[in-house]
Amino acid sequence: MRYTKLLFVILLCLLLASCSSYKDIRIEKVTNVTLKEFSGSTAYVDITLLVNNPTHSKVCLRKLDLDINRFDSKFAHVESLEKVEVPAKSQIEKTVQLKIRISNILSSGFMLLTRKLNPDDFTANGYVKVSSFPFSKKIKIENQKLSKSIKGLDSILTTSRKQ
Repeated sequence: MRYTKLLFVILLCLLLASCSSYKDIRIEKVTNVTLKEFSGSTAYVDITLLVNNPTHSKVCLRKLDLDINRFDSKFAHVESLEKVEVPAKSQIEKTVQLKIRISNILSSGFMLLTRKLNPDDFTANGYVKVSSFPFSKKIKIENQKLSKSIKGLDSILTTSRKQ
């Protein structure tokens, strides 16, 4: 009985100690954007990201559901199409398949044609659902600027302006 209590306390301490060494998983930069299909107001896009996972466990992006706003008007709705796993202790390029529904195709298309794209003008609202054995968490995103969230996004948008 005494050894059972001691074993329980040791396991509890190990569990709590492992939770204290939390490290952020960072998206270092966007390395590639590929438009797979465009029909109506929906685009299917593959975005390749350089992801840095310094933790000791693999992390899985289960769901991404964001509303992208330009200033105060809704620009698009973004959803992930499949799960993405990032291995433990790695810095790796991962491709995320996204479905993007553009809200007002006429005004959004005009903005894209005039090439007035500034990453600071766009904000994201919604959630990202991630899991790491045995935990799962839904992370809410509220009024987060896209330029601060993903490095390299500004280089892609400025490249599209120059062309």
